[in-house]
Amino acid sequence: MSIREAIRRQRKPLPIEAGEPWGTLYLRVMTGAERDAFNRIWKQLAESKSDENAKFNAELLVRTLCDENGKREYKDDEVDQLVDLDSKLSEQLWSKALDLNRISVDSQADLKNSSGQTTNAASGLPSQAS
Repeated sequence: MSIREAIRRQRKPLPIEAGEPWGTLYLRVMTGAERDAFNRIWKQLAESKSDENAKFNAELLVRTLCDENGKREYKDDEVDQLVDLDSKLSEQLWSKALDLNRISVDSQADLKNSSGQTTNAASGLPSQAS
């Protein structure tokens, strides 16, 4: 298999059965540039001591939700359209997008450690100090 063919196969979107009223939704692997942008946002949220889980989830989904052909459904500046997404669906998609993109809270620890904060295990966002 050629490198070009391998890249084309990698970009095949993952179908997610989201139930009514959404039906089948699709997630894709981020490009390197999208991953870099996502990492910058993750780090900014950590440094700002933000606990905005919905915004954080939306930042990932805006880069990974796509149509059946792998074309992005949302642009980077359309994050606000996903912030109010049903929380159950958002969590389901977010979890699958993390897996698909091989992102774990632990893998992002280095980005957060520079801010000296602990993270919320459920979201990966910084925990608020008591």
